[in-house]
Amino acid sequence: MTDYLLLKALLLTEGVHSDKESLEGVGTKYKEQNHGLFGWDFETHKEIKLPDDFYLPDGTVVQYRLNSSSQYNIKKVDENLILYKMKILFAK
Repeated sequence: MTDYLLLKALLLTEGVHSDKESLEGVGTKYKEQNHGLFGWDFETHKEIKLPDDFYLPDGTVVQYRLNSSSQYNIKKVDENLILYKMKILFAK
């Protein structure tokens, strides 16, 4: 059984990254980040639209924090967004 609150804490402290295909629909289908005063990401991303947050399988909401060196990444597989840890399927 996955501890989704622990996973959320890990994702918030380490961040996550995504491939271009998994970012399709940000700003239309998915809510886009809007940095009014400051941002939570680990790196700047002026040219890339990123999602504001995402859901884990149990419904836990996680803020998307870009970190291209994170061991966590999101990929689009058969129209589903899948969370991987070091290229191993972690959450669907």
